[in-house]
Amino acid sequence: KVMNDKNVKAEDKDALIKLLKQKKKIERLEEQLVKAGIPIAEDIPYLEAKQKVQEMSKRMNEIGSLDVTHPNPKIQTKLRQEYATLMKDIEKYTDALVLTDEYKAEQKKKEEDWEKSIKAD
Repeated sequence: KVMNDKNVKAEDKDALIKLLKQKKKIERLEEQLVKAGIPIAEDIPYLEAKQKVQEMSKRMNEIGSLDVTHPNPKIQTKLRQEYATLMKDIEKYTDALVLTDEYKAEQKKKEEDWEKSIKAD
């Protein structure tokens, strides 16, 4: 509809065409990533992602591993299923976390602090 609107400037139409082409390209790239088994990171805020990773890590440590054993087979199955779910979810939040500007800045500061500590020795 916009493309046929005579009130829309030619340069606006050109910009819209470029945006639509880029959108299609992004969609194809996302599809290729998914087919290749590479998850697409969600846009999750830094603090939320960091908190979720900490919570899930804590629970995973409490369970122990995917091979957890328990005298009660039903509880063992439940724990293994929970651990598998946590593994999947923590990957999602970790992927989102490492892409945030705050995480990158935090890592850079850690590297700089480490380098300073090495020079101080």
